[in-house]
Amino acid sequence: MNVSHANTEPFFLFHRFNEEFNRNMRIAVGALGVVTRMKSKGGKKKVLKLPTLGEPWGHNTLWKDVAREIPSTKRFLSQVAIVRVFSAFEDFLVGAKAEFDRNAHLRGLESERNASQDLPVFYSELGWDDKAIKPLTPLFDYFVVI
Repeated sequence: MNVSHANTEPFFLFHRFNEEFNRNMRIAVGALGVVTRMKSKGGKKKVLKLPTLGEPWGHNTLWKDVAREIPSTKRFLSQVAIVRVFSAFEDFLVGAKAEFDRNAHLRGLESERNASQDLPVFYSELGWDDKAIKPLTPLFDYFVVI
C-alpha cells in the first residue's frame, strides 16, 4: 500500500494532537514565566496569590516562594509531555496498522505483526523510511514494555 501522499485518519488525529500539544505546552511554560516574573518584581518577598480556575483548592493558593517550585514544575510538565506524546504516537501506529490491515485483507494479504512489536519492520511494511526514527527505537521499545 503506497501511503506516501495519503492523509489517513490516524495521521490527521496525530497531527491535530501535535498542534494542540504545542499550544498547551507554550501556554503552560509561558504561565510559569509570568509567575516567575511576578515574583521577581518588587524586590522584597511577598506572598503570591494564584487563582485556581475552579479547581477544588479554594479560590486562590498562596505561595511564599513560588519561584522555588518552578524547576520541579517544569520537570513535571516534561514527564507528562513524554507520556502524552508516546501515547499519541502509539495511537497513531495502532490506527495506521488497522488501515494497513484493512487494505491487506482486501488484497488477500495477511499481517500478524503488532505495530508496536517491531517498529522498523512495521515502517518497512508500509514503505516508510525509518531513518529518522531508528535511533529512537530503543526508547520506543522501553515505553512499550513499561
